Amino acid sequence: MWLLSDKVVRLFASFLVGVFVARYLGPENYGIVAYATSMTALFAMFNHLGIDIYSIKYIVENPSKNKQAVSTVFILKMAASILAVLLMLLFAILTSQNDRDLMLLLMVFSIAILFHPTIIFDLYFQAKVQSKYASASKTISIVCASIFRVLIILLALSPIWFGFAFVVEALILALVLFYFYKTNSSKHNLFTHFDKSLASKMIRAGWMVMLGAIFATIYKRIDQAMLMWLVGEGEVGLYAVAAQLSDVWVFVPTAIAAGLFPKLIELKKKSNEVYLQRLQNVFDLLFLLGFGLSIATTFVAEPLILGFYGEAYAGAAPILINHIWSSVFVFMRALFGRWIQIEQVYVFSMVTHRLGAIANVVINYFVIPEYGAIGAAYATLISYSMAAYFSLIVTKKTRIIFVMMTKSLFSIFRIRHIYSSLNR
Repeated sequence: MWLLSDKVVRLFASFLVGVFVARYLGPENYGIVAYATSMTALFAMFNHLGIDIYSIKYIVENPSKNKQAVSTVFILKMAASILAVLLMLLFAILTSQNDRDLMLLLMVFSIAILFHPTIIFDLYFQAKVQSKYASASKTISIVCASIFRVLIILLALSPIWFGFAFVVEALILALVLFYFYKTNSSKHNLFTHFDKSLASKMIRAGWMVMLGAIFATIYKRIDQAMLMWLVGEGEVGLYAVAAQLSDVWVFVPTAIAAGLFPKLIELKKKSNEVYLQRLQNVFDLLFLLGFGLSIATTFVAEPLILGFYGEAYAGAAPILINHIWSSVFVFMRALFGRWIQIEQVYVFSMVTHRLGAIANVVINYFVIPEYGAIGAAYATLISYSMAAYFSLIVTKKTRIIFVMMTKSLFSIFRIRHIYSSLNR
């Protein structure tokens, strides 16, 4: 419970500072910063490698080889991060030759990718059931970066300084994670315990998960990039604040699915019938939460945007109204992801994310030139629904989940039954 509370505090602290940043920069400059953030995420996806879950499992099952596991993952991710930075620098030079400020901003943002390999320390703490250290590290980095961003606003500095704030946040997180790791593990040189055999096993085991992560990043981030390419930074700024208000609630289904994960594993071993019934109950709950959030946001979108961001962002209200309805599918997708882990059918993660990525790119390409950010919101809704719902009807294995989600769409008519089932 403490870890969840800590996460909520971090989330809303980041959100509130983000509001101040958006008001300070205005839609155009905020759009440029949001574009740089999205491009960094798109290039950083290459250092995922699909080995995070495997790493945690290996550390748990091989306590005598923790040094080798940590060093191997760190070096693999560092190599991938260096490649990602070089690619992003090349991208910045080739695509921003006529906009020196944008080129410099992209270059500054790319530096943050170099600190991503320290996620291995977070994975180590998860394996050791010591997530409090990772949680504390994230809180410290967010607090420091938030203070830095507020100072940038008070000193009226240029947008490129928000790139430095992004790097500072990544750097502080890396340093604090490293400090906690060194003080809570056996000391060793990160570069002297690399295991080629283990590295090969990890890459072979993780390639499918890596592809799924790449596709997921594309369909979650490509909209802002395509808005920048096809329309301009003003539309990116409006879309970014709408997406920020919509995405701030993602922690809810994630926390629910994570909290019920051990219980679902236990039920799967005891009784498949009970396991499936509990899945249905949770899908119902997640749909109702997503549906309720979407209804409420639809009615308060305009005063919400004006209250938080001001008149300059009034155009973000209709974008938010459309974007928030993707929450219905995002919420249910959180449980579907856990089902994939329980059933160990990771191929469906890759396949569904790939479909979502392709749909998002294609739809955005046709609707953004005509409808701008509102078109991108429609594309998000359609691609999320395809990746998290409609694609599940294709294969026999996932069709049972499709049926459960379909039943959940009508769960509003049996709320009392759902409540009693969840409390058993």
